[in-house]
Amino acid sequence: MVRITKDITRDVIGFSLIAAGEIAKAKDRGGEIGILTPKQLADLLTASDEEAKLYFAIAAFTGLRSAELIRLEWEDVNFAREHIQVGKGKAKTATRRLVPIQPNLMQWLSEYHGRTELVFASEHAAYRAALPSHGGDFPRKNRRF
Repeated sequence: MVRITKDITRDVIGFSLIAAGEIAKAKDRGGEIGILTPKQLADLLTASDEEAKLYFAIAAFTGLRSAELIRLEWEDVNFAREHIQVGKGKAKTATRRLVPIQPNLMQWLSEYHGRTELVFASEHAAYRAALPSHGGDFPRKNRRF
């Protein structure tokens, strides 16, 4: 099972990639967390374009918050030491932390080694990237962009 944040779960359901009833709920101290099975995550990644795949892969394998993902720069990804640095200015808690990069995520990230810009071109780039693969036919209420 893969732990995934409430924001990402909401987006996955909003894009109709996975039905709401298919995500198991886990107990948390006040926040709702959805759990994707490996098959559900694989289906999500298969159904997404390249930028959305990157967004969902980083989210699923690191647990970064959506706001942290949007602020993420390639300089924050330390390929040699296999961690992502979430600086205090990018973290919700305003404290710096190092998030390990698991081997499966390293495979996704390796082709981006050496880049220096923001990981995602704009705040909603990953959300928009997922739309074309589904025809852009989502109910208006589920769109956040």
